[in-house]
Formats: sequence, C-alpha cells, structure tokens
Amino acid sequence: MNTQPSIVNPRKVAIIGCGFVGSSSAFSLMQSGLFSEMVLIDANAERAEGEAMDISHGLPFARPMNIYAGGYDDIVDAAIIVITAGAAQKPGETRLDLVKKNVSIFKSIIPEISSRNCGGILLIVSTLWTS
Repeated sequence: MNTQPSIVNPRKVAIIGCGFVGSSSAFSLMQSGLFSEMVLIDANAERAEGEAMDISHGLPFARPMNIYAGGYDDIVDAAIIVITAGAAQKPGETRLDLVKKNVSIFKSIIPEISSRNCGGILLIVSTLWTS
C-alpha cells in the first residue's frame, strides 16, 4: 500500500456535495480564476453532472477552466478538497438528529478520501441554520 501523499496540482479543486452550498461554492471558485480544473462529486452523479454543465455555461465570463463531474479517484491530485455535503434540517427535526445524519454522511466520505492518500488540503464547509 502506498502511504505517500499524491503529488498535488495547485490549480485543481474538488467539491464534494452539489447541493445549494456546493454549487454556490463551485460557481464562486469558477469566477475567482484561482483554478484551471474543478471536479464535482455528489452521491447523485446526475446532479453533479448537471451542476458541472450549468457552471460551465458561465465560463465565457471567466478564465478558462475544465469543470466536470467525477468520482473519488478524480480528487487524488486536487490541491483543495472542499466538502459541502450534508443533510438539511427538516421541520421538527432537532439539531442533534441532524448532527447524527451528517456524521453518517461524513463516515461515508472521509474513508473514500483517506484511502486514496490525497495530498491536498481538506476544507469542511459547515452552515448553521437556526429556527
């Protein structure tokens, strides 16, 4: 087993989770011009593909970038891996119930990342919704 981190591409970012926060983050990063490659990953692969296509439509107003939907194998060389995945709080649901759901989601994501020896920075995006 290779325990050495992969060589990172400083111009590549990966976003895991294509909900409202993930797609907004991807759009902002596309506009920033900081990266030349962006991979979007979601439990719903069709959603990731749709977001990649939608965000790509803004490229004529930004710097050139390769934006695509992918899988965990595509994040190995990403300089930054942004995790925006998480469940939304439902009416009547307690914050503790929501935390339990999100812990379950992270238990499926983190092993996927760590098993690939990614050398990039892991950035967790968390939102606080109050009712």
